[in-house]
Amino acid sequence: MSQGVVPYSMGACMVTGYNNWHRISLLHELFLSTGGTEESWPLEFKKLTQQKELYQDRFMILSTGPYSGVAGSELGSDDETWRRTSLVIRREHECAHYFYSTVFFQHAQQPAG
Repeated sequence: MSQGVVPYSMGACMVTGYNNWHRISLLHELFLSTGGTEESWPLEFKKLTQQKELYQDRFMILSTGPYSGVAGSELGSDDETWRRTSLVIRREHECAHYFYSTVFFQHAQQPAG
């Protein structure tokens, strides 16, 4: 598969580590408004990069196609109803992946005690 091509079988994609430059700009403005200087911003920015939750986003890209490529007619449903239902199933499925990966990652990071 070449870079940038989403396979037909892929119904969803979680994008992580997306730098939100607008939020970084707002943090820069906040830093300056609370007494920081342009000269000290590079050091502050370096500190900021250690707290990714402050400036990085995660988001999901969801297909609106039928879930698992199954046509609504195969389930006794009209295609539009099945597409709407498929989107809900896909969203909930991906949210479950996200929730469990977040919880178990945080749990794995805790020191044994």
